[in-house]
Amino acid sequence: RKPRDADLAVLERELSERLATRVELLSARGGRGKLVLHYHNLDALDGLLAKLRR
Repeated sequence: RKPRDADLAVLERELSERLATRVELLSARGGRGKLVLHYHNLDALDGLLAKLRR
């Protein structure tokens, strides 16, 4: 497994602060990846979705 890219870690931290939730950016081969947004309950999910819809 490759060491984490510093730029990816910065983006992850910025997204986490902006969305007020835990965020994971997972990179794979060929420039592909996943964006994972964590939430604790349905109210938190509703708040997260409201932020994304702005």
